[in-house]
Amino acid sequence: MTISNDCILQLKSTSFQTLECEELLDVGIEDNEMLLLYIETGRVQAEQTGKESIYQNGDILWVDKTDRIYALNQVNTLFFAVVWIDRKRLIEPPVLYKASQTKVDPLWKQLFTAAKDSFNQYCKQQTLFWSLLDLITQEHTSYPGKMEIIIEEITNHIVDPDMEPLTVSELAKKANMTPASFSRAFKRHTGSSPKEFINSCRIKKAKELMREKKDITLKEVADLAGFQDEFYFSKLFKKKEGVAPSIFKKELP
Repeated sequence: MTISNDCILQLKSTSFQTLECEELLDVGIEDNEMLLLYIETGRVQAEQTGKESIYQNGDILWVDKTDRIYALNQVNTLFFAVVWIDRKRLIEPPVLYKASQTKVDPLWKQLFTAAKDSFNQYCKQQTLFWSLLDLITQEHTSYPGKMEIIIEEITNHIVDPDMEPLTVSELAKKANMTPASFSRAFKRHTGSSPKEFINSCRIKKAKELMREKKDITLKEVADLAGFQDEFYFSKLFKKKEGVAPSIFKKELP
């Protein structure tokens, strides 16, 4: 059955795969296709656009043909749908939100077992697919209000000096989203990726520390500003400010 050119995205097929530990998921899709991957059981590591993220049972993510998905434990049951995407009109797939597994599980299983021998059955399968998309693209999170409020709370956490620094994965969990979906939503609302925003806040904190404490060492600045080490801090500071932190500190009035 051919796919209508009027569609932005449409379900092509469904399948599932059980992976052993360290086994790689066989993506096997074309340039204009993506996998909508649902992890029913187990944990996987995803390598996507140079970033690594961990996903576990209940998580849903988009997978491109260049992405690599590895199983991290012995039993991993993965359901997936091959989705055709009109990339001229939809460059980025919809942002996904983590929904209740008790709601998502039945839809995936119905989608996988749905017969499609007739046009009517094909329509029913497409209806199930859109019901699933409706559920997992809603901005439902553990926080009240719209996504703007969620992102505002996350940014407030990042800039608050009294709050414990969190990784992007930890911030995504706080927003009840997958890391990839959280990063896209964060950038859509702030104009920066979570990592860029975090680093900008840390650079700002480092400059404040150097202005306030004349005798502070660069190692102490890096530690107090939340950087992993002095070398990374110096490299990032020079990239952002155009001057090494040692020179910046020396030239302060």
